[in-house]
Amino acid sequence: MFKLVFFAFLCCLAGPANAAQMGTLDLTYTLPGVIVLTIFVIAYVFVIGEEFLHIRKSKPMLLAAGIIWIVLGWIYTNHGIPIEAEEAFNHNLLEYAQLLLFLLVAMT
Repeated sequence: MFKLVFFAFLCCLAGPANAAQMGTLDLTYTLPGVIVLTIFVIAYVFVIGEEFLHIRKSKPMLLAAGIIWIVLGWIYTNHGIPIEAEEAFNHNLLEYAQLLLFLLVAMT
């Protein structure tokens, strides 16, 4: 009986261990992480220079966001976890759409 209970206990531990294995990547000190930060800083410099460059603030930030999502999707696909990137993208797109609709209603 003890062996059966012990085996059941070990089986219960396998699920969380497997779930913990899949997840987000730590891209902090990697080349893609540096590339993404560089893209963001360049876009932010364009936002700061809006007066001199005569462009809207949204254009460089939306372009940078698109490029960053492409880089992250590519990296996550290469590591075999494209579902994580897709879920994160869908979540952020939904948040942006909700904010846009809220502001549209609030400003009219």
